[in-house]
Amino acid sequence: MKPNTIALSGNTLLQSRLIWGGILTSAALLIIFSIKVIHGRAEVKAGQLPKNSVAKQIFTSIDGQRFSLESKRGKVIVLQFLGTWCGISKRQVPAINKLLENNQSGDLQVVGMSVKDPRSNSQSVKQFISDQKVGYPVVSGVDDKYFVDFVDSTNVSVPQTLIYGRDGRLVAHYVGFNQQVGTDIEQKIKEELVKK
Repeated sequence: MKPNTIALSGNTLLQSRLIWGGILTSAALLIIFSIKVIHGRAEVKAGQLPKNSVAKQIFTSIDGQRFSLESKRGKVIVLQFLGTWCGISKRQVPAINKLLENNQSGDLQVVGMSVKDPRSNSQSVKQFISDQKVGYPVVSGVDDKYFVDFVDSTNVSVPQTLIYGRDGRLVAHYVGFNQQVGTDIEQKIKEELVKK
């Protein structure tokens, strides 16, 4: 009986090690992926022109301003896809406002794109604009269809920031926001603004 008990204990030990190894490997991959999402840019699409349906789509902000990517060609465009309920979106606003304050030449256009969500309506967007002191136009209720088309992905987490150069090409796409992403966005905008 003792050899069987030892063999059973060995199998149990091996199974336990395999399970813990799988858990630790999964956790490590999740952490690595999260860091890449938080700090990373979607380089795959950089340099591409948006689809015609995206470039020509006209949006109207809460304050009545109309825009499309096509109509703003010649300027550096920053689209901030945000959620009024999202703490990270709220923390990004001061950084975006600062970009506008530092670039008053008229060559930089920022538009907030408040995504459609049951927690958000035009009143909550107006409250968000007031509470966060948003200094740029914000479009309310952007449907996931448009969000997916713009980011060219099914990842509709917020915030996401897209930067388009003067030629209309996507130059950067950021998912999430933190101090490093804020610095990267500021640097990318400076690089694009010096291009004529």
